[in-house]
Amino acid sequence: MKHFLSILFISLLFALPSHADKWVLVTQESQIEEGVDYIITYTNSKGCYHTLYSEQQKDTIYQFKSNNYYDSTYWKVKELVGQTTLFRFVKTGSNWYLYSQADEKYVSKMTSNPISLFSLRATPNENCKVSFEISSNELVLKVGEKYFEHQKAAADYRLNTSSKGLHVLIYKRTDGEDDDDENPPTPSTTTDTLYLKLTEPLTATSFKGTAILERTFESGYYNTIILPFKVSNFNSIFGSGVKAYQATSTTDSTIVFNELSSGSALTANTPYLLMGSFATSPYVFENVSFTREASNTLVETTVGNATLCGVYAEQKVGGTSSYILWKDNFYICTSLPNMVVEPYKWYINLQQSSSAKAVRVVFENTTDIASIPTTTPVSHAIYSIQGIRMSQSWETLPKGIYIIDGKKLVKR
Repeated sequence: MKHFLSILFISLLFALPSHADKWVLVTQESQIEEGVDYIITYTNSKGCYHTLYSEQQKDTIYQFKSNNYYDSTYWKVKELVGQTTLFRFVKTGSNWYLYSQADEKYVSKMTSNPISLFSLRATPNENCKVSFEISSNELVLKVGEKYFEHQKAAADYRLNTSSKGLHVLIYKRTDGEDDDDENPPTPSTTTDTLYLKLTEPLTATSFKGTAILERTFESGYYNTIILPFKVSNFNSIFGSGVKAYQATSTTDSTIVFNELSSGSALTANTPYLLMGSFATSPYVFENVSFTREASNTLVETTVGNATLCGVYAEQKVGGTSSYILWKDNFYICTSLPNMVVEPYKWYINLQQSSSAKAVRVVFENTTDIASIPTTTPVSHAIYSIQGIRMSQSWETLPKGIYIIDGKKLVKR
């Protein structure tokens, strides 16, 4: 409340009549000057502007918050006045600093965790120094050598060590007639928003725009996923610490996956496994499109003797011979009468009847093949490459490749 009142007071203090209240996009460093009000904002795919206000987290740690990414409230920069923080640039010697009028402090980077948030200081220091870059004919703002950018999913702003391309826009208040009185643009169908929820079936048959997946992944475990559209770079969406895997072959008791290269694309309507440290939900996919039959709520992919069944509407599998993923393996559902598979996940059906209670997950890439000395004792179950459980101990097995805990191990 204190910050809101400060913003309101500062806005009323500096507000001019509408005929002299003109905001101009800053595209060159030469446009930066002292004693002038600036708005720092970001625009969404509809062309609407974002607010910016500070929220103290602890001591000198601040989060710069904004309204929701898809909010359609502010079609003009001047509409932000009274709702957003006004800034000024202050020059000392050859250095520029960014001053928050609402907080009456200088904006600084954090030097310890949370490293991407902001700090506010009564007096500027090295961490407050402002610099600029030009990227794609836009002026890029940096504080303490870190990029001042917007973060869609969290509805806030961050200081990033490397640019993610979500540069903020700087608008400068100038005297002159306001020439921005046109009616707000009407969003086209290409900027529609589709929400993908585990609690709701996919009903859209044709879509083009932005899709938002609301899902919490289990970090440290494998997660099934299938989407109706192509994802150009899975790491840019789910996080740099996430790995993706695609099924390549199966037996009656194993399913083999190949790890995709970092930054690879995910093909539409294709089942994958994701595993690692995930970015925060929701996950935003821009400029995606797809066309599908309304009745096509189950997408089947044949791999070896198994069918991987992708789900776009909740599917009941309880009491059946289908296999669902739990942690690191797939387990049969015969004794799970109430089991369902949620939208945007998948399960397995074996084409031939199998007595296996579980289908083991194996990864077919060189980083998963290790060598164990012949003197190393192994107490875990050992399987052949064909998925047959071995009755012999590790020491008495012949040379070859075996599977232990889902990993390929080479006995030499």
